[in-house]
Order: sequence, then C-alpha cells, then structure tokens
Amino acid sequence: KVTVEALDAVRAGAIGRPVTLEAAMNVGLASGAYTDPDAPHFAHRLPGGALFNFVSHPASIVAAFLGPHDGVRVARRRLGAASLSDDELTALVTAGGASATITVTSHAQPSSFPVAIRGTEGALAFDVFTQRLRISTRSGRLGRIADDLGAGVTAIRGAVAGAGRAFGGRNDYVEGLGTLLERFYDSLRTGSPPPLDPAEMDASNALVFALVDEANAL
Repeated sequence: KVTVEALDAVRAGAIGRPVTLEAAMNVGLASGAYTDPDAPHFAHRLPGGALFNFVSHPASIVAAFLGPHDGVRVARRRLGAASLSDDELTALVTAGGASATITVTSHAQPSSFPVAIRGTEGALAFDVFTQRLRISTRSGRLGRIADDLGAGVTAIRGAVAGAGRAFGGRNDYVEGLGTLLERFYDSLRTGSPPPLDPAEMDASNALVFALVDEANAL
C-alpha cells in the first residue's frame, strides 16, 4: 500500500521530477532453506543465483518511479560461508535524467526495505516492510521542523497500523499482492485500465535480467 501511495504522490508532482532513488532490501538470503546443501533451493540455479528471487522487488520500484533503464552496472559477491550462490548485490542504474542505486544483501539487520527518492522540489522516503511514508517539501529551519513533526505523527500511525496487521494475522510481505489483485478485478468489472500495463511490466523484467547479466558486471 505504501508503495502505491508514494507512486501516486510522485506522479502528482509532490517532489517535482525524480532525480535520484535509493532502494535497499535486507533479507535472509544467507540462512534457512537457501543454505541447505543437501536440498539446494531451486533459486541457486537461476541466472545470478538466488539473488534473482529478490532483485525483482527493488527493480520493479525503480522501473515504476523512473521508467525504463538505459544503463546498468552491477557488483555481486558471496559473503556468507554457508551461501550456495552470491548473497549480495549492488547496482547503479540510470534512467533518462535520473539515477538509482539498488542493494540486496543478507548481511544487514534488521530486515528492511527502505526507499528514498529525491526530486527537484522535495524528497520522499518509505519502507515497504514497515509501511511508513515521509514526504519533505518544505525549506528552511521551520519547514524542516514541520516535516519532522509530520514524520513523527506518521511513525506513530504506522506503528499502530503495524500492530493491527500483526495481531490480525496479515502478512506485510505479501499485502501488496492483495491490493494488486483487487485493482485488477476491479478493472475487469468496470473496464478501467489495469493496475499494471504491459510496458511497465516489460521495463521491470528488463531491469531484472540486466541486473543478473554478466555483461553488466563491474
């Protein structure tokens, strides 16, 4: 939900034209089912190894906010002793007049998925896992204080909402899928445009394969 809210804000011009985007996904790729040598996870056989299972998430965000990429440079490595394939990826992506950095790692705690976007008229930050969003568009000392107060209120609301989701048995990691399906079926009922068009999906898929293409390695 928070990703959709952030995307709507950017498309409405809340921060002007996006200039930079940073997406960092901290996940447990170097533990659990991905490290069992007796029953290797199928993802290790994918292009780029098990990272392929995770880079689609930040890649889809970059494609949605910045559009199709026109340049990619990637560094991948294996840090965990128990890792069966690379478990960390860092990439620089260019898309028109904007640029993005993508990081996927198994070695940062706690698990998080923060995204920060800076534009010509403001900045925006959100975390996919905690569902918290902050928009900063004011300048000067008083403006920053006002933004900080607003961020505090948003954090409290996010904590309350997170507690409700936790005790209600809702899974933040797949909550967006439900929203996507609701919008898809609504588009079928009403004849409105679907939540994702083929061009957006193509841009996201193209970036995923570019991130695991050895030709783009640093």
